[in-house]
Amino acid sequence: MKKIIKYLSVLSVVAFCSCSSCERSREIQARRDALAQHDVNELEEAKQEFHEADSIASFMRFEIEDLKEGFAFEKNEEYQSKGFWVVKEHEGDKLKLDFFAEVEEEGQMLLVSIDKKRNWKFYKVSRGNDKFLSSKEVKQFIGRELTDKEKEQVMAVYRFSEAMLKLRDAEAASEKNKMKIEFYEKKMHAKNSGLD
Repeated sequence: MKKIIKYLSVLSVVAFCSCSSCERSREIQARRDALAQHDVNELEEAKQEFHEADSIASFMRFEIEDLKEGFAFEKNEEYQSKGFWVVKEHEGDKLKLDFFAEVEEEGQMLLVSIDKKRNWKFYKVSRGNDKFLSSKEVKQFIGRELTDKEKEQVMAVYRFSEAMLKLRDAEAASEKNKMKIEFYEKKMHAKNSGLD
């Protein structure tokens, strides 16, 4: 009888252990499945964001090419590290001007004020603020009322700047998501090949 009781107690311990290890195995498998689904979701999201960014970048390239027709690129290699875009009318010598707007190579818009002593001051225009001309700070910087033609030129420069910045953002998002896609595709390939 003692042998039977001992045998039954050993059997119950083995049964308990295998049930708890079955439960543990199911938990581990559920976690693996959740992680695999997370990778699939991240990959799909990266693909969608890549296509959206790539589409925006393509559109912005066309828009910039159209806008460029009204602009000239200037850069003096001897003393300028970066060039800038100005409306064609302001291309070349700026000695006759006391104010104009420009866009740096990477898209930042600047207002340029030149005083009577020919000292140049620069004002960085905040992105996404198409009402900047009516701000007190800008009016003080310019120091006078702009003509309608000048306002029109400044707003053309603003549109050009915004297009360049949108293109830069879209290209950066496209590149980021391209790398993310490569990462998750390699990760999933390694899992499916049994390499992880």
